[in-house]
Formats: sequence, C-alpha cells, structure tokens
Amino acid sequence: TLFGLVKSNSMGVQLAGIGFEFVCIFIITAGVVYDLEYATNPNVNDLNDTLYWAILTLTGIGQPFEVVTAGGRVRIFFIPRIHGQFD
Repeated sequence: TLFGLVKSNSMGVQLAGIGFEFVCIFIITAGVVYDLEYATNPNVNDLNDTLYWAILTLTGIGQPFEVVTAGGRVRIFFIPRIHGQFD
C-alpha cells in the first residue's frame, strides 16, 4: 500500500511513493532547520542552504555546515530516530 491509501502491486507506484516520502522529509527538515538557524548561523542565508544541508545530512554524505543553536542540535539528534534509520 502507498501511505495506507493506494493499494498497488506496481513497482513504479511504490517507488514513486517512496520518492515522494523522501522529498517530504527533506523539505520538512530543511524548513525546521531554517527556522532554528537563520538568525544565528552565518552559513544559513536562505532555505536553499538548509535544503542542501538536509539532503546531504539525511543521505549520509555529510554536513556542509554545523548547526549552532540548541534547538537545531536537538533536532539533528532526533532526525534519524524519527525517520527510523536506527531500528
């Protein structure tokens, strides 16, 4: 099933659903980090910076910059646990 809404045995539909989930996770994470970091972190100039950061961080490539706020660090700690990477 796709999000519990669409039942399909088609691999294409399932892959599209997984891709959509990843895009949503990247965008939501980028928005949260932007809200927490834009006023204090000199490396965060716009939402594109945090979207780039989210993609690199969540795929395991690495971080282009470090978060500096306490809220940002707490969020970074919980990202893998919320999204089930450490099951």
